[in-house]
Amino acid sequence: LITVGTCAESPVALEVLFFHGLGGDAHASWGGPDESGYWPSWLLLDAKGVDVFSINYAAPKFHVNGKIANMPMYDKALEICDYLVSSGIGKKPLVVICHSLGG
Repeated sequence: LITVGTCAESPVALEVLFFHGLGGDAHASWGGPDESGYWPSWLLLDAKGVDVFSINYAAPKFHVNGKIANMPMYDKALEICDYLVSSGIGKKPLVVICHSLGG
């Protein structure tokens, strides 16, 4: 989990979580090579009372026998959910923004 930024000035009313797509990662899928073109950072500039996170996980374009990074997608999803809960994500209203996973 990458914390893009948190709202220090006002109470947090909303959490936003970015999920990347196939062949991507928590940074490259959402913008250019630096922070100036990074969508999650733009959201922090434009929205008040928002914490923004981007999650990084193995998502190669090709997999074998339904497994990505030696773990079935279902198991990877459970692992990510457990991680988010243990990190305290989702205690506030949560918006999830996803990049295409190939379909």
